[in-house]
Amino acid sequence: MRYASMLPDRRAHSTRGFTLVELLVVVAIIAVLIGLLLPAVQSAREAARRSACSNKLRQLAVAAHNFESSRGRFPPGGTIFNPPTVPEGSAPRDPGCNLTNGNLQNQIGPPWTVWILPFMEGQSLYDLFTVDRPFSARWGNRNGVHIAANAIHQFRSNSDFHCPSADRGLDSFWHTNYHACMGGGAAGECTNPAAGNRHFFRNGIFYDNSTTRFKDITDGSSKVFLLGETRYSRLIVAGVGATRDASLSWASGMNVAAGAEPSGHTAAMEGINSSTHEPALSPLNMANFWGLWTRAFGSRHPGGCHFAMADASTRFLNQDISLGVYRLLGQRASGEVKSFE
Repeated sequence: MRYASMLPDRRAHSTRGFTLVELLVVVAIIAVLIGLLLPAVQSAREAARRSACSNKLRQLAVAAHNFESSRGRFPPGGTIFNPPTVPEGSAPRDPGCNLTNGNLQNQIGPPWTVWILPFMEGQSLYDLFTVDRPFSARWGNRNGVHIAANAIHQFRSNSDFHCPSADRGLDSFWHTNYHACMGGGAAGECTNPAAGNRHFFRNGIFYDNSTTRFKDITDGSSKVFLLGETRYSRLIVAGVGATRDASLSWASGMNVAAGAEPSGHTAAMEGINSSTHEPALSPLNMANFWGLWTRAFGSRHPGGCHFAMADASTRFLNQDISLGVYRLLGQRASGEVKSFE
């Protein structure tokens, strides 16, 4: 017993574990820290995506400027082969915006996105197209024998026209997030209310067979939209018939025979991100879809979208910008004093 008393008392040195309450407090603290950290991480990621998007838009604008420097004019917004002759000064050209003679499929040529390819390290892709042969306007009329060769390349993905903040599931397809600006105002030069309320403007830089020169931009190159973001020209991949027919491409030609359908073009008409209608996977939404991309710029960036100005600079405009000011920014020669407020 004398020796036993010399042994250490294990009970005196035993350690006490965490109680359930203490564990819950620690878990709660970690959850709060994660909750505080996640918005910061998401904000940083979006800032990086926004910067990458702005850079892509600027590269497209620089390519358009390089085209202008080489050819003495900006590329046509959309190419229409053999357009009808219209007496100068007559307005509108045609009540239904029908600018073609004969078969529509034989009249659609390359859009601005194809014309600028050689000026943005895309010569090899440009060489795959036959620019003096017809292009398709959308998926639904891609299969004609006379347009099949160009359609093969039109309906392939091109990451130069994908915004990093846009829908991830569509990046492997042929959609675009960048449109040319065809003008601005409360209504287009001609419209087609029966087909999704399409509007066709020609007071901007890009439109059908446009030949806009830098000197034609009399409102000041830093105060006129050249290009802008779109969230409305999305790909519809599910289903057949109407849903698939509505799918647009980054290289869609300008369909102007069945009413204004200027693929690849948008006007500063409705406010940024203002539309409540977006393409969906149902034919029931097609009536809203058909003309939507002609009326509203928009993006997946919170609060607004990017624009490339006529001087090739890029700006992020708040979606709360005055509608009157915004519409003037779409016009190349309004004669008005412009601001960004």
